[in-house]
Amino acid sequence: RARAARADDSESSDEEIGAARDCLKCGCGKPPRAHHCSTCGRCIQRMDHHCMWMNNCVGLRNQKLFLLFLCYLTLHTVGTAG
Repeated sequence: RARAARADDSESSDEEIGAARDCLKCGCGKPPRAHHCSTCGRCIQRMDHHCMWMNNCVGLRNQKLFLLFLCYLTLHTVGTAG
């Protein structure tokens, strides 16, 4: 009963329920939780940031690889310093 009351009180639009929309900058279809990268010039799903060392955006498809890169870089730095 509480669910029905909440559904009646709030009007849901297509953006609230995660419908696909077009990017304003590149014009391509943009899935939910995607952001446009101004450096790459494309939309990245679950974008975290643009990494200048990898020259790539860190997002859904390569977040694990980025974390591995950071771990290996840290191990290399500790190994060469000690």
